[in-house]
Amino acid sequence: MNETWRITLRRTAREAVIFMLAGMALSAIAVSSYSYRDQAQRIRIERSALKATCDVKLDMSTSMPIHPVPTPPPGFLAITEWWPLPRLVKCDAAFNDKAIDLAAGLDYIFDKDGHAEYVEARAEGLRIKNLKVDFADCALTGAIAGGFGFVGGLGVWLFYRLVRFAIKG
Repeated sequence: MNETWRITLRRTAREAVIFMLAGMALSAIAVSSYSYRDQAQRIRIERSALKATCDVKLDMSTSMPIHPVPTPPPGFLAITEWWPLPRLVKCDAAFNDKAIDLAAGLDYIFDKDGHAEYVEARAEGLRIKNLKVDFADCALTGAIAGGFGFVGGLGVWLFYRLVRFAIKG
């Protein structure tokens, strides 16, 4: 009698552990992949927003924009009448891999704020260019979710046993 009880207890414990490990694995994989997808989507949105800002439709006969932008505010360098320097620098840093040479014969005057805006725009363009998915964050998020999945697996097993008891008796 005692041996039969022990076999039943081991089988029941084995079922519970299988449910808990399956819950842990499924939740860890699901949350890690969701975290990866979420980070990749945010990077894609930032890059496409900058790309949309950088893409200006030009009238090729005059080399001017189809819808001219008003004269830039103080602190900006107008390469033409429509392109403020910080926008140009940000686009260049993100998509062209080369710095704009301010001493290349351009007619420019920088005040203190203009130079600060140049530096900030360059840093922002490089930041957007170098965005990458943080796999360590995805793994950590998956590990934490795996712990909750372990407990969730126990809950699913308890529900399974309750339904089984209700049906079989």
